[in-house]
Amino acid sequence: MYKNISSLQIRSEQVEQIYKNTLSSSFTSIIAASLLSYIQWPVIAHDIILIWLTCMLILTVIRVISVLAFFRIKPGLTEIKFWERLSVTVMFFAATTWSAAGIFLFPEGNFERQAGTIVMLAGLSAGAAAALSALRQPAMIFIPFAMVPLTIHLFTEASSVTSSLAIMCLIYTVFLLLTAERNYKTLRQNISMRIQSRLEGKIIRKSEERNVKTVEILRKIASGEPAEKIFDAIALLYESHHPGLRCSMLIMQGNKLLHGGAPSLPEAYCQAIHGLECGPDTGSCGTSTYTGKRVIVEDIATDPKWSKLKNIALQHGLRSCWSEPIKDSAGRVMGAFGMYYDHPAVPTEEELSDLEAAARLAAIVMEREEREKQLQQKHKMEAVGYMAGGMAHNFNNNLAIILGNLELAQLKQNGNTKAVSLLENAKTAVFRSRDLVNQIITYSRKGSHEKTPMQLLSIVNETVSLLHSTLPSTIKIETASSPDSTSTFIHADASQIQEIIINLCKNSIHAMNEKGVLKIFLEAVELTQKDIPAQDKKRPGLYAKLSVQDNGCGIPSPMLDKIFDPFFTTKEEFEGAGMGLATVQGIVAQHDGIITIDSFPGAGTTFSLYFPVIEHSQVAESAPQNATFPAGSERILNVDDDPLLATLGEAILKKGGYDVTTATDSIAALKLFTANPDAFDLVITDQTMPDLTGQELIQKIKQIRSKIPVIICTGYSNKIDHEKANKIGVNAFFMKPLDMNQLLQTVRQVLDEGKKQL
Repeated sequence: MYKNISSLQIRSEQVEQIYKNTLSSSFTSIIAASLLSYIQWPVIAHDIILIWLTCMLILTVIRVISVLAFFRIKPGLTEIKFWERLSVTVMFFAATTWSAAGIFLFPEGNFERQAGTIVMLAGLSAGAAAALSALRQPAMIFIPFAMVPLTIHLFTEASSVTSSLAIMCLIYTVFLLLTAERNYKTLRQNISMRIQSRLEGKIIRKSEERNVKTVEILRKIASGEPAEKIFDAIALLYESHHPGLRCSMLIMQGNKLLHGGAPSLPEAYCQAIHGLECGPDTGSCGTSTYTGKRVIVEDIATDPKWSKLKNIALQHGLRSCWSEPIKDSAGRVMGAFGMYYDHPAVPTEEELSDLEAAARLAAIVMEREEREKQLQQKHKMEAVGYMAGGMAHNFNNNLAIILGNLELAQLKQNGNTKAVSLLENAKTAVFRSRDLVNQIITYSRKGSHEKTPMQLLSIVNETVSLLHSTLPSTIKIETASSPDSTSTFIHADASQIQEIIINLCKNSIHAMNEKGVLKIFLEAVELTQKDIPAQDKKRPGLYAKLSVQDNGCGIPSPMLDKIFDPFFTTKEEFEGAGMGLATVQGIVAQHDGIITIDSFPGAGTTFSLYFPVIEHSQVAESAPQNATFPAGSERILNVDDDPLLATLGEAILKKGGYDVTTATDSIAALKLFTANPDAFDLVITDQTMPDLTGQELIQKIKQIRSKIPVIICTGYSNKIDHEKANKIGVNAFFMKPLDMNQLLQTVRQVLDEGKKQL
């Protein structure tokens, strides 16, 4: 509770309280001694009384002198133990003297006179329990010394009255000891609270002065002043509170510390430590950023943490250095704040508090700088997103036309297997182009992906097969997998997993300058909590580990923290946009995965991806594809503003045996339907059209005939998806291009379900 209070401070207050009470208790004691001597004078030998009274007087004089000396000297914390021992020693002799009263001033057989001694000692013991409890020993010494001999004496009288009195005295003694202990604890707590209150008052006064300057610094942060100026202002703020103190701010980039601000340190020293690598023996700041913990170096000349840098520091008159890591709100180390003195020193509580506060202020500045960069990147991403969305819509529409015509051409190749094979290759290219568009949408974070249980090994093998045909002959691919990989399934989107493998392989090829060995390995591993990086809030358990390793140039340490940043690239202009690894990290995060890097300059790089493994019970078997096109004779209204797509859709649907009416205008389509709502069994419409969008057309059609089955399709739109389509009563939603079999399967399924609902 009182973490800012030392036990020595409390002890000092306790001793002072004892000496304050000693003066009054000394006078009370001599008055009580005189009164007891007067009572026992007629029945006790006079020389015994005089000797006892003389001892009591001498002790009283000693106690008074000690009190006067204590308040004149006003001892400090280092001297307080001597005065505590002195007060306990004097109290021991005082207790011994009063103990003698219970023996020598206790007349045999004279109950009235005995009662006087009993009452006197009992009263003094009660006073000791109250006045001497600031420390535990004085009261605990005085009470038993005063009461126990008297109690023993009463027991030796061997009468029923004295035995009863003896028992009462014994009980009374125990009661007083317990009372003294309770008083001691209460007084100690009160003293602690009083000291705490004084400390808090002092802190509040200093805080008020500091707050004025801190508010000014925060105003500079809010107004967007340059970080360098704010760093200097923070350093000067805390230097003003401690004469001789010099402060510095270092910014962490990769594994190096760069100069941020140090207005009072020599320029030559700042230049010497600019670019300092973090490590366990690279000074206070280098060590604190390496460990993420505060580092206190009392003497730079002798501390091993400064073994590499001490000559530079001593040359500029620096002897002690304390460093606090600067961390962002997530706990990530961003830099270090250092405090220097020109002499060996250990920080006080106040200096440690200022060290921590300065690091927090610096963190606000660094986070602001980082968020400004993130905002700029976000604007870039939004621009890419708008461009990608428009491109995806037009491109997918064109792919749908190509795919549809290819499939119609295949149907006309009666027995011409070679032509059918060539057309099948063209279809494969269309599907790959469709996947490419989806990847572009993923870059812009506008795409939605459906995750399903999948065998990771099959995706790896398929991707490697694709890579073999595109890689330079100077690149050798080696793949391997553990025996349990065949039974390892994850919940993922296959196209995204393929995308991250391709991106990592492309990076490795670039790092090897298109010559080397690329290794891809898959295994199932059990991760414990300590195996998982602290920043990844993932659960321990079974993971599929996919490793991509190259023997290229490696990644320099300063770049390791930047490689996942969007638009960060080391490639030449026009060779790369810096989105590859950013996309990899985004996809891994979307799959609740973990990504780690092992890289050494000149020794290559290994990217390790970890994906949570799912149980086999979650793996659903895929439904078999129908070998023949599902057919029907129902009446379909087909709506698309692109004449080529509209004509193509009509041709495909007629191949399925359907009676098709086509419209290339959404308003005209609505008029057709309004004129004769029962003339159609199904409506298929594009989403992106002038006048009425597909979504708006469906809503108006549903107002006329609520149970009419509808299908909506789109090349790309951020206005409609599966969830929104379901809400407006759409029976099926799909993205273009869709092959003939999928289209006819969907149409047949929607029509059959519609009949069941009638």
